[in-house]
Amino acid sequence: MLKNIYTYFIILFITLSCSTNNAEIETINIIDVKTELIHFNFTPATANTPENLSYSIKFINPNVTPILGFYRITIKSTINNETIESSLLSTSSSECYTIDSDSSCTFSFNKNGDPNLGNVDNIEFVSATYTIDL
Repeated sequence: MLKNIYTYFIILFITLSCSTNNAEIETINIIDVKTELIHFNFTPATANTPENLSYSIKFINPNVTPILGFYRITIKSTINNETIESSLLSTSSSECYTIDSDSSCTFSFNKNGDPNLGNVDNIEFVSATYTIDL
């Protein structure tokens, strides 16, 4: 009889100590970051000045939560009638790795060419993407 009473209290204790919270786990749908090319300018080299490439890209976070992520900016260069596609990849220490909720971050680039590398005929913008780091 005493054994049955102990068993009853153990079962009662286990039953009462279990959570009966029926709260649902809230899920947040993450929306892709939008990209906007603000400006892209390539100036070929002249006799007095080296070529110059400058651009600004805005990454827009439409989410209600801050996000972390990486951007990839792809350009196409033509040098001596040869076309090369290249990409700039960000890291976790790069600008725009963190974008606050309902906010944006603008990445800007401005660089003169190296005259020792030869003349670049043309540079074109191909794409900019932002991958959210989950």
